[in-house]
Amino acid sequence: GMAIGIAYATANQSLLSTRQAQENSIATEIAQSQVEGLSAIGCTSDDPSCDPTNPANTSYKLFQYGTAGTVFCLDAANSPVTSGACNGLNELPASSQPSVSITCLNRCAAAPYTFEIQVQWDDVQGQGQDTVTQDYVLPK
Repeated sequence: GMAIGIAYATANQSLLSTRQAQENSIATEIAQSQVEGLSAIGCTSDDPSCDPTNPANTSYKLFQYGTAGTVFCLDAANSPVTSGACNGLNELPASSQPSVSITCLNRCAAAPYTFEIQVQWDDVQGQGQDTVTQDYVLPK
């Protein structure tokens, strides 16, 4: 009986570790898709074809959210949103309460935009939250 108990505990821990690794991989993919979305809609302040005050400009919303400290995410259409469905979150279990946040860390005329993308979800082992963080610098 003791051997069966040890075998069960070992197998259960192995399954939890595998699930945690899978969720980490999915979260990394979600963060990467957010980076790709920023890259797709982004332009820099010194780009003459990019007027940050023009709502018809595809990057207008990025400029609206591109002030230091602003938190948002990108939806499936690569539109910045402060609440609602962030692209890719449905790939993590809803029970893990996943979230995506993009924070603009730096924006000024002499420097490129710097964003931090963070995906968080409840740890499968019930030990707090797991986090994947990626930084992205919008090139000039």
